[in-house]
Amino acid sequence: MSYKDKLNNASNKWAILFIGTIVAFLPFYHSDVIKVPKLGKLQFSRKLEEFNALALKLSDAIYNNLLYDVVFIAVYTLFFYFAFKVFELSSKASFTKRFKMVFVIPGILDLLENLLTCHLLSNPDKTLVFDIFFWVVRAKFTVIIPFVIINFTIVIYYLIKLYDAYVIRKKERQEHKTAIRSE
Repeated sequence: MSYKDKLNNASNKWAILFIGTIVAFLPFYHSDVIKVPKLGKLQFSRKLEEFNALALKLSDAIYNNLLYDVVFIAVYTLFFYFAFKVFELSSKASFTKRFKMVFVIPGILDLLENLLTCHLLSNPDKTLVFDIFFWVVRAKFTVIIPFVIINFTIVIYYLIKLYDAYVIRKKERQEHKTAIRSE
């Protein structure tokens, strides 16, 4: 398979998973069963007491959210994989197999966060578990930032290509119309 074919293949899969990730994300805000009000506040709680005050009121919704989150983690991990693949092929870089595994780190941290959340919901007095949860959440969002930047760059690149294709087609149509008129 040629370089261009590999890039096109990875780009197509990235585009499908881009849409898939957006679709998979929507229920977090539009489904009353898994929607958790103030989820960000819960995740970024500074103290165990603050976490418990929010979590214990919403434990059913949180459990449902965590179950659905496993599906979302799978989708966005694949999305990150293809974003990384598009990045690698576009930059014509060659990364080691170990470095290529960096795309799974956000998903692993997210799964660990979910396990710690479940543990905290059933054992609300575990300060050590909360301390680990505190740092896992921050690590997950820190690791996600480069992937967001890569994906933002890919989106901008493809929007520019789409606009360029539109301009070229428009120009070709105008030239075609001019050629027909001159005949």
